Amino acid sequence: MTQVGETRAHVTLRTEYETIEISAHMRVEHGSLQVTPDPIIFDQCFPGKVCTEALRVQSLFSVAMAVTGVSGVGVPADPRLSFSPAAPPLLPPAATTHLGTLSFDTQLLPPEDNYLATTHNVTGATRWQDTLELPAHCPDYDLSLLAARYDHYRNLSSRLLNLSLRLDTTEVREHMFGARVKLSWPRLARDLVFPLTQVGNTTQRSLLVSNPGTQQPLVVQLVLETAYPSAASVLDNLPPGLKPEALAGAQSIPGEFAVDSVDSQYRTSGPHIHRDTWVFVIPPGTNTTVRVDFTPSGWINY
Repeated sequence: MTQVGETRAHVTLRTEYETIEISAHMRVEHGSLQVTPDPIIFDQCFPGKVCTEALRVQSLFSVAMAVTGVSGVGVPADPRLSFSPAAPPLLPPAATTHLGTLSFDTQLLPPEDNYLATTHNVTGATRWQDTLELPAHCPDYDLSLLAARYDHYRNLSSRLLNLSLRLDTTEVREHMFGARVKLSWPRLARDLVFPLTQVGNTTQRSLLVSNPGTQQPLVVQLVLETAYPSAASVLDNLPPGLKPEALAGAQSIPGEFAVDSVDSQYRTSGPHIHRDTWVFVIPPGTNTTVRVDFTPSGWINY
């Protein structure tokens, strides 16, 4: 076993013209570094979001050291990965330390992997924004667009994106560790659950609509079922992974649900928006609130 401690020596280099003495200094320490967890999992990632995870490292060395760099492996280094160090990024001996934050920029994924792109795998030049008036062809267009995006997402999410990274310190060079990116389908709102309400009475709930992305604003159109053309057929044909259980065999009755008030901060208007809908432009990482009324009627529609 190599002896722990410092070793000093001299190396002599001789030629026919001169002799050179070179001092050598070596220090040996027993220990190891361990990134926890390894691999690091970037979860809930999707195009338009910068995913972040904490970088924690356990040092089993008896000496302190400073972090000099964290980067993706390769030349050049993987541009999708970045590291924001804590201040200062130091590794004390025999301890687990939060060194900073690792980020993965999904905006730098190949264009063909962007399963949220509006025009991906959709024929024709119609843009989603051109259907805000809810024309007759709107259900077919929406289902076609959704099916193309969701199928693409399922194909991509069936495999993990594995990454290799290196950690460099003043004492340890090129400590290798891994990371994995798990793609997800973004969710903008949670289901609303109304309590048992007597016929003729009204209960209210607040619907929080969020932009879970971190890079681009999000355009959202809020439409009640009674205003959307052929709403029942669209709900029946939603991909299985996107159909809420509460929709099974259910149809709302006109007047049962109503939008009572909306947060006007991000609401937008225009001549090509259906008058009975609400359109919002929500900045990255923010949300807007919509208050919804439920007034049950005395009959049930099956």
